[in-house]
Amino acid sequence: MVYEGRGEPDQTWWYLIAMIAVGTLLLVSLLLAHYIWLNRRLRHEARLHQEVETVLRKQQDELVRLANTDPLTGVWNRLKFEGEAKHEVARAERYDLSLSLIFLDLDHFKEVNDRYGHAMGDAILREMCERVKDSLRDSDHLCRWGGEEFLILVPHADLDRATLLAEKLRHAVADVPAAHGQPMSVSLGVVSRESGDTLEDLVRKADVALYRAKSRGRNRVEVYHPGDQSGLP
Repeated sequence: MVYEGRGEPDQTWWYLIAMIAVGTLLLVSLLLAHYIWLNRRLRHEARLHQEVETVLRKQQDELVRLANTDPLTGVWNRLKFEGEAKHEVARAERYDLSLSLIFLDLDHFKEVNDRYGHAMGDAILREMCERVKDSLRDSDHLCRWGGEEFLILVPHADLDRATLLAEKLRHAVADVPAAHGQPMSVSLGVVSRESGDTLEDLVRKADVALYRAKSRGRNRVEVYHPGDQSGLP
């Protein structure tokens, strides 16, 4: 007996093999397409996450800046200054370093406000701060203490060096008229740290010297010496 088709591949098997191959290829293609889509989505989400983190970081930095700076002049506010200055005073005390403080007051500011208005007064305060900042080192700290009064902490500076800086600041403000065209000047009191001085001690002593500068005609620098008890000449 002879069987037809003996030794020849069954057509059904070839069809199944072809279908499996096509199915496998299709599955691989689908998996590859899904991988590509998933990879793109992950990169997109990572980019969005990074952008969100950047925005949040900028917002956080802005909140810190607003909490630490005077909104009018952009210099440190009193709270920020006190924290940093107390740290500097403690470090100077610990390592016996030179450190000085300058108390600065814008002369006749009330008259400026009364004559030109508060908007002009604000502009003059900002202009004065810009001139002062341009004359300071990166390590010096400028603070708006209140109204037209400002403090400048000068690390690693003895009394002579701080006095020279105060004179430099006085000239920076007084030598060029302000935006309104009228003269502008500051009075300054200078003190250098003695052993045991706290920040409060330095502020009080610098205020004594400042009062003396104002009582002697303004637009001048006065220095606090040990034993000074008042700002009177």
